[in-house]
Amino acid sequence: MRQIAYLVLILLMIGACKQPEPKVISKLTDEQLAHLMLDLQFSEATLPEFSRERQDSLKKLYFRQFASVYKLSEAEIKEEVQNLEDDPDKLKMILERVKFLADSLR
Repeated sequence: MRQIAYLVLILLMIGACKQPEPKVISKLTDEQLAHLMLDLQFSEATLPEFSRERQDSLKKLYFRQFASVYKLSEAEIKEEVQNLEDDPDKLKMILERVKFLADSLR
């Protein structure tokens, strides 16, 4: 009986010792992320009125422009967005800022 108690205790200790996942460090500041997300939303909003071929061309142009503005490659931009999506608390904060920025444009 005592051996089972020790085994359970050891298993609980092992489970409690899990290392937390390291936070991903963004290449952009929170403000830059908010502006990037706003730019991405605006670019996506313009696409539906165009044909598929034009949409593909426009996406390439948009990402070239974003790469120039934010000093990141298309892959790095997509990685920044994915990292943001993987952090719900930060995503919520950034999207609140995006909403404020969009409202201020009216």
